[in-house]
Amino acid sequence: LQDAGKVSVDVLDLLGQQVMHVAGGTRPAGPVQWAMDLGSLPSGLYLVRVQQQNAVQVVRFTKN
Repeated sequence: LQDAGKVSVDVLDLLGQQVMHVAGGTRPAGPVQWAMDLGSLPSGLYLVRVQQQNAVQVVRFTKN
């Protein structure tokens, strides 16, 4: 994370609906890792959205 502050990490389906909340709260600046248990999700394409104050980053992934 570039700056310390509130952060929210969610997994979304391709329609933009949240299917899993991964993490939330206040985090320090610097590298961060989150573990996700995707066993309950069916195979398909998903998005991981990381929101921090005025910044949003979205990464697409495939679950087999």
